[in-house]
Order: sequence, then C-alpha cells, then structure tokens
Amino acid sequence: MSLNRKVKDMDTKELRMSELDASTLPSGFIDEETLDQINDLNRLTQVLVRCGGGRFVCAAQDAKHFIDIISKDNSDYVRDVSVVPQGSDRY
Repeated sequence: MSLNRKVKDMDTKELRMSELDASTLPSGFIDEETLDQINDLNRLTQVLVRCGGGRFVCAAQDAKHFIDIISKDNSDYVRDVSVVPQGSDRY
C-alpha cells in the first residue's frame, strides 16, 4: 500500500460521518448513504442539488425522487448534493 493511499484513507466520509446526528449535519457534498442518514434524522432538512443545467433546493426526503427524474432520460445529470446550512438567513 502506497503512502498516498494511506493518507487518503485517513480522511474518508466514513470517519467524518460515523456519528451523524441532528447537531452535526455534514458540510460539503453528500452521497446516497448519507442522504439516507439525514432522512432518518430529519426528512425535511434542506439539500441543494446541482445539475448540469441548474440547481434547486428541496427537502431531503424528495431528493432521490428528483434525482431519478433528472437522470432518467440522460438529458441532464446531477453534479452533486449538499446540505443547506440550517438556520441561515442568507442564501
């Protein structure tokens, strides 16, 4: 195993998300597994979905459904999904 591989493995999403709770929602991009965890905590948590042709904010419970619709025809793609900062008055 190379040094680069060891360094990369030290900062994995598993380590960062191991103790996800309502007070420590993740920052940065999230994957499908983390989205499921967020849904278990609070399904109305707002997430930002960025696509090739735009972006939108929706409840975490709806994100998978909208991503499936966008990806269905291969006419557009989803770049990433992230959590909108909670309690923020500024966007």
